[in-house]
Amino acid sequence: MLGKLLKYELKATSRTFLPIYGALILVALGNRLFRMGNINLGFGLTTAILVGLFVALGVLTLMVTIQRFNRNLLGDEGYLMFTLPVGPNQLIFSKLITTVIWGISSGIVGGMTFVILMGDYQVFREFINAWPELWNDLMKGIQTEFKGQVALVLVAIPVIGILSYIEGILMIYLALATGQLPIFSRYRGIISFIAFFILNSVLQLITGLIGNFIPFATMSSTTTLMVVMSGILVLDVALFMGTNYIVSKHLNLE
Repeated sequence: MLGKLLKYELKATSRTFLPIYGALILVALGNRLFRMGNINLGFGLTTAILVGLFVALGVLTLMVTIQRFNRNLLGDEGYLMFTLPVGPNQLIFSKLITTVIWGISSGIVGGMTFVILMGDYQVFREFINAWPELWNDLMKGIQTEFKGQVALVLVAIPVIGILSYIEGILMIYLALATGQLPIFSRYRGIISFIAFFILNSVLQLITGLIGNFIPFATMSSTTTLMVVMSGILVLDVALFMGTNYIVSKHLNLE
């Protein structure tokens, strides 16, 4: 059932993201052609449009994250969603996984746009020629710093990035869920806003306090990496459980 929920979420949100992805690629191509042709007016115009599109992508990502969770689960649509033969945890997972997919996709499209704007044959040729040496230097640095645990580092760093992104999404979800509690029914928006900043401050305080008690200076780089990854994972699980508890036990759709 989770697969069907994901398919539904991806289809619903693709109407927002795919057009802006296409626009970014097309405008980047136009910008590149104007730059190669020394057409300053076209170059300046497409540059301004690109800046606007990147800003719009960031804003839309945040809006979709909030709206799909708030409207689809905590609003009027929630009456329909919670009649489905699935638990609240699967509904939350479907929103979370979809948001992460689009976040990663946005990063990939952003990278493609940058390559279109900045890359040319000479740059690519120089990069390809220099790549073996750069890669060897990187591997030597990792082997020295992390005692040969190259595979662990190459996996752990992207995982930490994704887990950190998930942490931000789950903070938004928990803040929205807190705002819909019956006691706050008249002030949902402002309470959710305040709850987010309180959660963010509390998590930063907890992270700082834990950091003071963990002897990072005496730990190996590999151990430090694993501790950081485990800590973020624990925070993610706690935020998910808090959101799931409120949605399961204290849902207020009025």
